Amino acid sequence: MATYCVTMLHIALQLALTDPSYEEQACTFLNTFVDLADIMTEMSDGQGFWDSADGFYYDHLKCSEGGVSPMRVRSMVGLVPLVACFLIDDEYIEKLPNFRKRIRWFVENRKDLSSKVLRNKNILISPLGY
Repeated sequence: MATYCVTMLHIALQLALTDPSYEEQACTFLNTFVDLADIMTEMSDGQGFWDSADGFYYDHLKCSEGGVSPMRVRSMVGLVPLVACFLIDDEYIEKLPNFRKRIRWFVENRKDLSSKVLRNKNILISPLGY
């Protein structure tokens, strides 16, 4: 789903360069991606799919007692989230004022989430912020 959001974000940004009505769609895909990245790194139970010690995503198994246990099996499932990366070109930031405004608001007001997904002067969208 995160890869889908990144792909759709890229498409919406490209379309917005010629039709500004797509800027809002780009913002929607960015917001959805951020929500997904937040869930992937820290779910409501306090355990995200990412294991920083192993440097890998693990699926979780819900136990009958109500707890959650990571399934420490290295498979393609753990690599798929790393595909969801996108470097937002400066051209989009310069030419799309509403999108730039949304990014600026996000960075200033949601530091908890922006630190997870945005890195560098150029904006890199990634579940881990790498």
